[in-house]
Amino acid sequence: MYSHYRDTQYDALFVSEQWDSSPAIFSALKYLQRSGRKAGIDPIEDMAKAAWYIAYEAARIANLPSDKRKELADKISANLREDCSCHVPTDAMPG
Repeated sequence: MYSHYRDTQYDALFVSEQWDSSPAIFSALKYLQRSGRKAGIDPIEDMAKAAWYIAYEAARIANLPSDKRKELADKISANLREDCSCHVPTDAMPG
């Protein structure tokens, strides 16, 4: 396991299994777990990826068709990247 995952007390896979969650929720947990820990990766980018998976899962539960799920998730993660990236102080960036 990579160090950006080992630095936390809980493993995303273990939490996902305990919650009996979907693959999308596991992916969201994984990106949240490594946010701010992986060198060279903007933490907002990892959070936007987590938001993409959460939005996709919400749309799946709402029975939206697959193409609409992806469209919604793309919009939400793009808005997060756009709205938040310019507000992150440079000292908060990893690396």
